[in-house]
Amino acid sequence: AALALDHLRMVSIAGLDLNPCGGTHLHNLAQINLLKVLGMDKERAGVRVRFVAGERALSYFRECVRREAALSVTLSVPAADHVST
Repeated sequence: AALALDHLRMVSIAGLDLNPCGGTHLHNLAQINLLKVLGMDKERAGVRVRFVAGERALSYFRECVRREAALSVTLSVPAADHVST
């Protein structure tokens, strides 16, 4: 079915991003719980923001911590020593 463009809600972050509404609506920003920006990609005349939020963000951070712990075992050094500055 075709979508009538005069009824398409666009979400804009001034100077950063403009996208069609994804349909997820919150009563309060606290419902997001956690937001992790994964990156930004130039697309056409704008920028696309890639992110995870809520449970997906928590899962992302849990996986990061799991990988960091595995790396610490492999390198035999604490996480703080994974990268030298």
